[in-house]
Amino acid sequence: MKRKALQFLLVCLFFPTVFSFAQDPYGGLDKRSYRTAKRYVSWAKEYIRVKEYHFAAELLREGLTLVPTSRDLHYFMGVAYLNSSTEDKGKALVHLRKGRDAEDAKVMIDYYLGMAFHYQHQMDSALYYYQKYQGRLSPSNAQDEIREVEQLINQCQYGSVLMSDSLEVTIYNLGDSINTDRPEIAPVISADESILIFTSRRKDSMGEEMDPLYDLPYEDIYIAEKNDLGVWQTPKNIGSKINTDGHDAAIGMSPDASKLFIYKSEDSERELSGDIYVSNFDKGKWSVPQPLEGIINTPYWETHATITADGKAMYFVSNRPDDMAQGERDIYVVRKLPNGKWAVPENLGSQINTPYDEESPFIHPNGNILYFSSKGHHGMGGFDIFSSEWNEETQEWSQAKNIGYPINTAYDDIFYTVSADGNRGYFSSIRSDSRGGQDIYMVNDPYHTAEELIVFRGDVSDIMTKEPLEAMISVVSKSTMKLVSEKSTNPNNGRFTFLLNPGESYAVFITKDNYLFKSYALNVSEQTGFLNVDESFELKRKGDYQSEELSNTFFTEYNDLTANSSNELKVLSEFIKNEDDFVVELVVHQAPEEEKAPIVAKLETQAKADAIIRELEFFGVKEGDAIGKGYGFGQEFPIADNATKLGKLKNSRVEYVLRFKDNYNGQLDYNMVLNALNREKKKLVAIPVPMNGQEVEIPYAITFATASNQLDDDTKNAIDLIVAMMDKYPSVTLEVGGHTDSVGSARYNMILGEKRADIIASQIVYKGIERDRLRVKSYGEEKPIAPNDTDEGRKKNRRITFKVVSGGVEG
Repeated sequence: MKRKALQFLLVCLFFPTVFSFAQDPYGGLDKRSYRTAKRYVSWAKEYIRVKEYHFAAELLREGLTLVPTSRDLHYFMGVAYLNSSTEDKGKALVHLRKGRDAEDAKVMIDYYLGMAFHYQHQMDSALYYYQKYQGRLSPSNAQDEIREVEQLINQCQYGSVLMSDSLEVTIYNLGDSINTDRPEIAPVISADESILIFTSRRKDSMGEEMDPLYDLPYEDIYIAEKNDLGVWQTPKNIGSKINTDGHDAAIGMSPDASKLFIYKSEDSERELSGDIYVSNFDKGKWSVPQPLEGIINTPYWETHATITADGKAMYFVSNRPDDMAQGERDIYVVRKLPNGKWAVPENLGSQINTPYDEESPFIHPNGNILYFSSKGHHGMGGFDIFSSEWNEETQEWSQAKNIGYPINTAYDDIFYTVSADGNRGYFSSIRSDSRGGQDIYMVNDPYHTAEELIVFRGDVSDIMTKEPLEAMISVVSKSTMKLVSEKSTNPNNGRFTFLLNPGESYAVFITKDNYLFKSYALNVSEQTGFLNVDESFELKRKGDYQSEELSNTFFTEYNDLTANSSNELKVLSEFIKNEDDFVVELVVHQAPEEEKAPIVAKLETQAKADAIIRELEFFGVKEGDAIGKGYGFGQEFPIADNATKLGKLKNSRVEYVLRFKDNYNGQLDYNMVLNALNREKKKLVAIPVPMNGQEVEIPYAITFATASNQLDDDTKNAIDLIVAMMDKYPSVTLEVGGHTDSVGSARYNMILGEKRADIIASQIVYKGIERDRLRVKSYGEEKPIAPNDTDEGRKKNRRITFKVVSGGVEG
């Protein structure tokens, strides 16, 4: 009897499943629950078969509320999460663990557990299960299946390397002002980061019908603008000229936000096909999208596009059967010919393209860095983001480089677009704080060396009404005397953006019918890195005694015009030739010089005025339509303090003044011009006295929005006041101190503080102060002036201070 009992015990120990099955044919469920679970599994498997994983997930969630212990429901719930494009794949692991003993799990459970651990970034565990699954494969398995597992194993191994050398960056969800409980994807930004355009399936989509494939609204394009404080405003549907009842997706935008590239697939008979369209922003409105001209679009699949700042090259994605094609979808470049047409597209080759898919190229506004996503190269899972730099000498792109973790993850990381300075990137992703599906995120990387680029932006308005104006702006290189770029301002807000190379200077001309034209000297010849120049221009309507300065007319030591003055005087000559009601007086002033007698200055300024008149007449201005007058030393009619360097520069000026022909008697009462100039002059508060070793007290706060370098009006006023102080006290050396909040590590914030202090220092140098009089120092998070546990406190701590190092007044 004891022997039989022992035999029975041994059988139970070594063959437990035999008895559990016999005693529990429903997997631990009662018969009714088992049948319920089986019914839901049957429905879900059908959805999974046709790859509608989101519907499967909805069904399985419902099934698990009824039968929460079903191994089969948990297993297929894990499978649905892993394959869904709208669900968080990280949720799969807990379900697969509970469903690993399901009957259907036997063949694929190791593969799926590998994927689940992979998406959780537990690379060692993922590697264990992938290799376990690989060990069960045989040569009879499909080669695609074998290659896929090999690639997944490589991704885990490389992912471990990337994670061990993680980037110290901060990643922000753009928040409820941009993201919703529906997917938001494919962000594109203007170079000045004032405009964000993206694609979403939110409830106010143009089409009333739902996409039957996802049971969500059809994709529409949305636009958001940033306010003066650097905060994104509520997005708006971009409108019915672009959005339709079907899918509409933004895929790229020109850096100046004048062209929007859109993906459309209008031929239902062409499976996996679509074309690139373009909409132009003109007179404040987006045009109806039109297919790109030339041979960019084909009967195949063109999905994404990005264009250089000068509009001369476009990079796009296609799966055309090209002899140079590296894989299914490759990145191509097409260049604009002298006749304005697009040339034949060229495949970018194996440095960029792989046997796998490439997607979403983005060419940086400097034209030298290409970002893109790829399933090839060395990645850590799905699509990773890569960068490549153009070598001007070899005329080749460098080997693609993974931009690193945690920007790249085991998920699909795609649609990456970068700020003009290179320190911020925007992308869409599903992460732990996503509102629903993919959200739009921004990454801040203060360690990135700022790109060499000048972003010249601003607005144009009427000086009296302050209403925005649609004006023409021309930018001319002073060195080559050639037109660099020309465009109209946005009629809705008067704004404009130009992307220019540092290391040279430019003449800027702003023209509009019935207004005086304005001249601006953009002197960035000493700039070697990134600089954001933000200027507001106010135009004056034509009228008696209305005047403007000619900022780009220069003279040699012999009072002759320099060659690069001709561009401005050509503009002035056209202005005069189109005038029937006014005579134009050219007025020349000169700053006082100790060794020069007033009579000499009078003669010199008259000689300069005469030189201008001769040049204008050479350009076709009739004799008598322009009169030149030299006023000698600037102290007679000063507009600034002659005791300072910058004041003298301002007082050495050339102006043109309109006079009604009917009232003109050859006399000019310049006091009327001067009074108007003084009324227009920006009023500064009292210039502070710099005390050695002390911080300069100013009535303006320089603060930064989170992960933003945008300068608000207070910041601009503070910079102007510091410039005025340093000009008045020319011996002062100043420390520009950068402070941050406590978000991020101490090292991260030390770098961030230095970056921000350098931004302000660069602005001070641009305004005319010598660089060697400034000392940039970062305090990071070391000297908070408010608690860092509130948004308001953190905002106060993100600031700039100015401390007098030497040359000031002793206390």
